[in-house]
Amino acid sequence: MRTIDEIVAAMDAVVAGAKAEDGTDRPLEAGEIEQYGKLEAELKDVQANAALLARHAAYHTPITGFPAVIKPQPKGDAAREASFSAYLRTGLPNTDMATFAQTEGTPSEGGYAVPESFRAKLVEGRSAFGGFLNAGEQLTTADGRPMAYPTIVAEVSTHADIAAEGAATAAGADFVFDEVTLGAYKYTSAGASNLPVKVSVELLQDAQFDVASFVARRLGERILRKQSYDVVRGAGSGEPLGILDGTAGDVATASGSVPTYAKLKSLEHALDPAYRAGASFLMNDTTLGVFESIVDAQGRPIVAPQTQGITATVSGRSTLLGYPVIIDQACADLSNNVQGVGFGLWNIAYVVRHVRDVQILVNPYAATGYIVYDAWARMDGTVQDFGAYVTMEGTT
Repeated sequence: MRTIDEIVAAMDAVVAGAKAEDGTDRPLEAGEIEQYGKLEAELKDVQANAALLARHAAYHTPITGFPAVIKPQPKGDAAREASFSAYLRTGLPNTDMATFAQTEGTPSEGGYAVPESFRAKLVEGRSAFGGFLNAGEQLTTADGRPMAYPTIVAEVSTHADIAAEGAATAAGADFVFDEVTLGAYKYTSAGASNLPVKVSVELLQDAQFDVASFVARRLGERILRKQSYDVVRGAGSGEPLGILDGTAGDVATASGSVPTYAKLKSLEHALDPAYRAGASFLMNDTTLGVFESIVDAQGRPIVAPQTQGITATVSGRSTLLGYPVIIDQACADLSNNVQGVGFGLWNIAYVVRHVRDVQILVNPYAATGYIVYDAWARMDGTVQDFGAYVTMEGTT
């Protein structure tokens, strides 16, 4: 079998032979056309044979590499979440993340704004954490600038009047408003000795490990535990004003640390009926245990597992005198001159202000094999209606 080059050379010779006596090209004769056609058919057969042999040889050639796989890049919120996950695993920031060089007030080491999905995990944790932190009115602002917030003095005795034609009313009174400033105290997740949460590099290298959920849960628990304490017992100076800080106007006292059924009923009726619909008790679990030993005038336990008792369990939650009970371990035990029980309409009595932005700092320590996390969340809280709740304290 001739080669491709040999066949092409023979085809060139046929074309070159078609010359007139004066050297110009002449049309190919019938025999020349037939000869060229046979050469062309032979060329196609040789080319097809060469291609087949090349394919056959490729089947025996080892593959030394794979072409690069181009993956679609996430866009928008998905890009932020992917970038934030990479930041949590490595501590290396990237252009898809919003940075904070410093906090408001005193400059300090900054962090990175978390995506909405991470903040949602913190909000879920706050809801699951329970206690009084969820009971007050919830405000969420885009930033932490001081915010003037109106409060109102209870006016349960103020009413309308019937006035004669053309005469001024002699009853009633103007609304009495006050104003408080809601700030945004910075809560850090650092624990004892200012130590942040640590996670080993080996754990973070596992692609199946949901690092965002883990960090949100751990950091959120630390922050929420402190916030929960402050909205109950905060002094209001350098921290939120707690609902049981001792400044409430109406206090029903109990004899010693064990209140009587009569004192408990006094506490109920110390709250104006206008606020009782939807009201609930607030106390710690130890105090609830004290109430479980109290009986009413007929000798029935006021905390009873059956619905016929004054207190019953509804959907796993205790009720006292027919009102739900919020258990918050930040509440103090009933003792001398210490408020340990509250009763009120909490979403009217108290307001909690959260700042939407949450910041997190990831710091890899190569020498120790750990990556450490620290987060900041800003919050404030205060009483907005002192008439919407009453408290009980122990007394000697």
